[in-house]
Amino acid sequence: MAHEKLMDRPSLVEKNKLPIPTLRAPMPSFRIPLFGKTRAVEIAIDEFLDAVSEAGILFGLTVEEYVENGLNEECMRQQQRVRELEHNCDDLRRGIETVLLTQMLIPESRGDVLRLIDLLDGLMDRIKRELLSMTIEAPHLPESLHADLRRLVKSICACIDATVMASRAFFVDPRAVRDHVHKIGIFESEADSAAIRMKQKIFGSERDLAEKMMLRDFINSLDRLADQAEDVGDQLSIFSLRRSL
Repeated sequence: MAHEKLMDRPSLVEKNKLPIPTLRAPMPSFRIPLFGKTRAVEIAIDEFLDAVSEAGILFGLTVEEYVENGLNEECMRQQQRVRELEHNCDDLRRGIETVLLTQMLIPESRGDVLRLIDLLDGLMDRIKRELLSMTIEAPHLPESLHADLRRLVKSICACIDATVMASRAFFVDPRAVRDHVHKIGIFESEADSAAIRMKQKIFGSERDLAEKMMLRDFINSLDRLADQAEDVGDQLSIFSLRRSL
């Protein structure tokens, strides 16, 4: 397992006094040519991207569980796991920033790497906030919206996954970033289409205005996750272009 291999490597805790939280199911690790032999930073970024990926998966599972069975213990458990992942990402972000700034690594790309980590941390924070809001407010979701809501969430999860893949590519092969960013744009458009259909159904129904507004805000808030993932992709296009020059 990739996680077991990671445990055998020099850790940030050992080398730089920085925490490396353990994820439930980490993705396979990868080498980052950008950092040469600086394995501690590689491992931290690998862990960070694993956490964002896992949070995206849990986001989809939690909303699906809520649509299917309402607010229950499984929703709360998954939402709590995302909060833990977001907290871990905060620790990793601070550790990565400290190492890059204090050890004067990759001066030509350091600003882009720091900006990328910050953008991904913001995406992670939004995933956490969306699930927290849903479990607190527990909106009533009419069955007529379920199919489009599932399409919306599926597209959002695909956006997040493509964003993580584009971020990994930035460190390993900047030329591959464009393909992943292109996919982000496609999935974001699909998310917008699903959100528009849902709002048309809502405002074409006989529900009272207050319920319509609540449902509209809920959908818009979810849809902004895809928008934020697309923003990260746009910045990655710029970062990768600079690396390839």
